[in-house]
Amino acid sequence: MNIDHFDLLLAAALIEPNPQRLLLVFCTAEAAPDGGAGLTLAPVMCVDKADGEVQSFAQLSTEAAGMGAHWDVLVASTLAGSAGAGPRPEQAEQGLRRMLASIRGGSFHGMLAFDRQGWTLVRDAA
Repeated sequence: MNIDHFDLLLAAALIEPNPQRLLLVFCTAEAAPDGGAGLTLAPVMCVDKADGEVQSFAQLSTEAAGMGAHWDVLVASTLAGSAGAGPRPEQAEQGLRRMLASIRGGSFHGMLAFDRQGWTLVRDAA
């Protein structure tokens, strides 16, 4: 499935055989610290959500706006459960910590990045 919008990620998570958790990191885009070309992402808030807990990008965006933190890019990944059970809370927490470290290091392996309208910016299907 080619995921070019956040809502397609939600749909893909729902058809997986085991329950999924969405791992979501909201980031600001900042000028590169060395004055070079491009932008760096700085995480401002993160959350994990069970599949079905988020109905649409519009709903998630409204919920994020209620938190009061400005964000430019949403970085997302999923974490699969096993044997019909969803991932444990500590697994989601560990996954979010790994994502935060990767984003701070400029790596997006296994993650998707979305703009404020929910469209894919960076896709790493590996």
